[in-house]
Amino acid sequence: MRFVLAVLAWPQRPKRAAINERIAAARERVEAEGRKWGRPSRFDAAGLARVKALRVERRSIREIAVALKVPRSTVARALST
Repeated sequence: MRFVLAVLAWPQRPKRAAINERIAAARERVEAEGRKWGRPSRFDAAGLARVKALRVERRSIREIAVALKVPRSTVARALST
């Protein structure tokens, strides 16, 4: 059984290596352009200020998340920075 799986997986190794090379090249290009790599932030400066203002009003993380329609983890992460 292992041998069959190994034989079936063998042709995919070069494809996976090519994908990894393309990802690495894209990352280098983006970083060379001075841009940030990864998923964009949900909050811009104004949104982050709004989160902090609601927290100063003694609102819970859950209340802030519901008010802004974002996940609690996003609010918590924004407050931790």
